[in-house]
Amino acid sequence: MSYSMANSRVLGVKIAQRLFECFTPNQGVERIHIILACRSQAKAEAAIVGLRKLFPGRKLLLEFQGVDLSIMRSVESFCRRILERIVPL
Repeated sequence: MSYSMANSRVLGVKIAQRLFECFTPNQGVERIHIILACRSQAKAEAAIVGLRKLFPGRKLLLEFQGVDLSIMRSVESFCRRILERIVPL
C-alpha cells in the first residue's frame, strides 16, 4: 500500500502516524509505503527518525521525495517520478 503526502512538519507526521496506527500487520497489511514529499530533506529525515521511534519493530517503508509546491516544474517532476516508480502505466 502506498501513500503520498506533503509534510507540513506537524500535520504530515501526524497523518503518517495515523496511517501506521490504522493499518496494523494483523489486518493483512505487512507494511505501508509512505512518501514524505516536501522541500526540506533534513525535515523529512527528522520526521522519518521520529516515526521509526514511535513504531519500533514495525516494517516502515518511509522515503523522502523532494518537491516545492510553489514551483510547477518541481510538482511535475515529482509526479513523473512517482508515476514511473510506483504507478507504472
